[in-house]
Amino acid sequence: MQPDPEPLAASPRVMPVDALRGFALLGILMMNVLFFSGPSQQIFGRPLSETPFPWAYGLVLVLAQGKFYGLFSLLFGLGFAIQMDRFAARGEQPGRRFRRRLMVLLGFGLLHGTLLWMGDILAIYALIGLLLPAFARCKPRTLLVWAIGLLIVLALIGAAIAGLVAMGAAFAPQEMARSFAAQDQAMAAETARSLAAYGSGPYSALFTFRLKELFSNYGMTLVLAPHILAMFLLGLWAWRKGIVQDLQAHRPFLKKLALWGFGLGLPGNLLYGYLLGQGFTVDGTAKALLGMSLSAFTSPALTLGYAAGLVLFVLGPGARLGAWLAGAGRMSLTNYLTHSLVMTTIFYFYGFGLFGRMALPLALGIGILLWVGQLFLSRAWLQRHAQGPLETLWRRLAFGRATA
Repeated sequence: MQPDPEPLAASPRVMPVDALRGFALLGILMMNVLFFSGPSQQIFGRPLSETPFPWAYGLVLVLAQGKFYGLFSLLFGLGFAIQMDRFAARGEQPGRRFRRRLMVLLGFGLLHGTLLWMGDILAIYALIGLLLPAFARCKPRTLLVWAIGLLIVLALIGAAIAGLVAMGAAFAPQEMARSFAAQDQAMAAETARSLAAYGSGPYSALFTFRLKELFSNYGMTLVLAPHILAMFLLGLWAWRKGIVQDLQAHRPFLKKLALWGFGLGLPGNLLYGYLLGQGFTVDGTAKALLGMSLSAFTSPALTLGYAAGLVLFVLGPGARLGAWLAGAGRMSLTNYLTHSLVMTTIFYFYGFGLFGRMALPLALGIGILLWVGQLFLSRAWLQRHAQGPLETLWRRLAFGRATA
């Protein structure tokens, strides 16, 4: 295949946007540490009080879970809007070029999931991203209506399921008790298989188990497709409204967004954490599902609070920190995949073999150290190169050659 005559040149960077990507990497890593370091069955679904170090898991649950893949989704939609405008300005077919980028991203995601770690999100972004060209010409108001509508649908689905479970517990308590007892046995067996595969090997057992968990992860993540697409559309909306093009002029709006985002998001996520912390037990499942329904709005609220607050900070007194965050954000694909390479080496049997053997606070501390190290490494790399190594490869595979 012949390369395109002139692949798209690198666009001028918007430092606060890159800083948001760098910050999002930290939140994504804190959430993923729960999966890197041990069997997720030991935490998810159990009452918070029964988990190891409930305060650590509680903090991740309230402050990170759902908020940072939401932030990346927001930035993904924003990136789509920027690309569409730039492709169109060159007289090209934006949808075709964008789909080529997504197909390469899908390939990265599938390789990541099968060869490194089962918690891949890239393939899901690529698949849901295929819907974005259908919204490319929508007016800002239409985008906002779609985003809110998708979140309402997600919340209603969660509430309906919670209601059905509550009815089952009320009218068929014995059947529910037997069902949950069987579920507990299945989870215990799955935990044992996870510890054996990741902690002891051999690699064939690890690979087989990882494939099973990967497709299970993809299935569960696709349930959240309305949330991801809604955040994509909010990113597109922010570009269409001209907010990103002139952040200084929109400081009053950003202040209001930060105030409302934190004001609603923090208490809402505390309630979400409390409800989800009841666990998927006979008595707690309906409450946990109600909490998940609530998170359809509380998570985006806190995500928007994070985004507006950080942008205001780096536009003002935090400009130096913003520059450091922006370096990591410019290499977000490289850094994200490096998380999996480093953390699986630390925890899986073919590395240091610490899977299921390390206290969660220590594992989170290692994740923070890795992220801080990436700030320095990204800055050093970008002093000599225009892009991260995998960002360059992405362009080369999508457009036929890399550009500066």
